[in-house]
Amino acid sequence: MSKRTRARARAAAAPPPHTRPFHERSPLLFLAIASAIALLPFVNKAFTMDDPLFVWSAQWIADHPFDPYGFTLNWYGRTQPMHEVMQNPPLTSYALAAASTITGWNEATLHVVFGLFAFAAVAGTWSLARGMTERPLLAALLTLAMPFFLVSATNVMSDVPMLACFVWALALWRRGLEEKRDALLWLAALMAAAAGLFKYFGIAAVPLMLVYALMKRRSGYQLALPVAVYVAYELATHAITGAAQYALVERTHPGAKTVMMLSFAGGGTIALLFFAFLMKRLVVLIVVAAAAIAIVVVTGAPASPVQLTIFVAVGLGVFALGAWDVWSARTADSILLLLWILGTAVFSAYLNWTVNARSLLPLAPAVAILIARHVEASRNAIIAATAATAAVALLAGFADQSYANAQRDAANQLMQHYAGDGHRMWFEGHWGFQYYMQQAGAVPFGFDATLHGKDLLVTPSTNTLLLNEGQRPPHHIIETVQIPSSVPAATVNYPMKAAFYSDYMGPLPYVFGAPPAETYTVRRLGR
Repeated sequence: MSKRTRARARAAAAPPPHTRPFHERSPLLFLAIASAIALLPFVNKAFTMDDPLFVWSAQWIADHPFDPYGFTLNWYGRTQPMHEVMQNPPLTSYALAAASTITGWNEATLHVVFGLFAFAAVAGTWSLARGMTERPLLAALLTLAMPFFLVSATNVMSDVPMLACFVWALALWRRGLEEKRDALLWLAALMAAAAGLFKYFGIAAVPLMLVYALMKRRSGYQLALPVAVYVAYELATHAITGAAQYALVERTHPGAKTVMMLSFAGGGTIALLFFAFLMKRLVVLIVVAAAAIAIVVVTGAPASPVQLTIFVAVGLGVFALGAWDVWSARTADSILLLLWILGTAVFSAYLNWTVNARSLLPLAPAVAILIARHVEASRNAIIAATAATAAVALLAGFADQSYANAQRDAANQLMQHYAGDGHRMWFEGHWGFQYYMQQAGAVPFGFDATLHGKDLLVTPSTNTLLLNEGQRPPHHIIETVQIPSSVPAATVNYPMKAAFYSDYMGPLPYVFGAPPAETYTVRRLGR
């Protein structure tokens, strides 16, 4: 029986449209509602981590549309040109600048705009999964519920916009090859080009599309379009060369990087933990769990050994599931999914400057599709496993929001209290804390700065590029501000080794438990 005949048979056996559940009659509307419900609690989240870089670039673009990085800033302890600091292409900032003409620059409206990118990524996963599994809606919902995706979707960085273009490029490419429609292939090539202009990793869509075309015995000449776009961008800006150098900073200890990557991959795709017993081949899962325990024991488990073991086991399970899918199905789709996962993992562990959630985010749709391909359980069991995944993601999301908002609250409190002091307020650290401190009139500390006695210096407890005591000028502490968190989890916390944005802080993307309060120490310079 041909594929078209089987499709007609399924259509004839299906119940009339008006009798089907809402999510089956209007899947995209259902996904839009689910995305809105998931992201609404984070609409007023403060800008955090690298968000300010994209916002500042967007603000500059609003006045200088043909010179996206033509300004200077202190992001690494000294004043530098923005094109040396920013390690991403400018399309995300152009999107923010365009949105600001309607919404302004406040956090809530920009988060709403970026929620559209999140929905586009979820909808793209559904479209891609339609030809790969009988449960495409489950694949899309699991993508939304993955901790990496949900937390990333509450920021205004380049990751989710890139992923949206990435999955749509694959979805349109696959459909264009199946239906032999050149228009879809050209549109897919255009989406691949856009993915690379949002974030450099988006370029990885091109080799995946080429391999898929070759497996389908098609030439794929349309991929010359994204390649030409990338080359033109490089010649115009020379930014790709700087990004490549930045990406190759960390290449030491590949074994440690592998464990980190497994831990982050498992934490980000935690859905596999809850769906593991709803799939076949439990013996594979037992072997994976035993391997994870052995890895954690051998590496010494620096923090949270139980959680690290679970995350490493799930991370191993991701690769085991992808390999099993290829072995059992042996189709172009299964090979595409495995190459997608392997390519993302290799880049994150061995090419990127750090292992982090942002570099492993592209795993989410591929793993979600694999789960949907292999799950065999009742509807109630699937709903329960999906809800458990969403609960973990929401907890990580609220933890990340708590840290982000603490930065904003601290900046507001400190600047209101010391606004009339008559002396300059300096601060250490960067990320979202820098955005709000500068917005209120404070100055980032730099080694090229000229300090004066009686100036103030603020030091956050959890941030980057903090000075040691030998680097600070003479001072005395006049106040310590504490901002506690009510969320029993952390994504950014040195003592807990929570390291969502960089494994320099620890081996876990998020950690459960009560985090210590964020502290901000105010120092008066001079003896």
